[in-house]
Amino acid sequence: MKVKFLLAKAAKCKTEADANSLLETLATAFSSTRQLAHLPQYNEEAYMEENQPFVRFELNKEISEHYITMIRPEIRDGKFVLVVVTNHMLDGLGMSSKSWEAEEGMDDVIEADDSRTIADLAKRAREIAIANHAQLIERVGVAHTLALAVAKKSW
Repeated sequence: MKVKFLLAKAAKCKTEADANSLLETLATAFSSTRQLAHLPQYNEEAYMEENQPFVRFELNKEISEHYITMIRPEIRDGKFVLVVVTNHMLDGLGMSSKSWEAEEGMDDVIEADDSRTIADLAKRAREIAIANHAQLIERVGVAHTLALAVAKKSW
């Protein structure tokens, strides 16, 4: 599926029901990719904002109780972006955390043009997430090659 299809569907949205349908299509597109199908979905949002849909959800990979990588597809103002952030869970409670912040240098936004496919975007998001994970492993003294291999294996 191309981003062009999702943006065309977004342009036709007039009601909250349309926005919900767009969210469902977006979520299905990402959950159908080999790269991200294993990740659980959280924090779905879909509503109309000044006659345009705003839809997004999160796919989260819990690296540990202290680090979680979030991949968030979002359609807003007629544009599609994919956010990839590795968060430091300050209270060490993993997905139950009430206090977190983006890890420095691990906050990326992929702005997608019409020709990109969801599969291509999912692959790129996964690459960024793995690079972030490997960087966390390297911080404790593990060599880059080994850190990257371990990060890839966990994804």
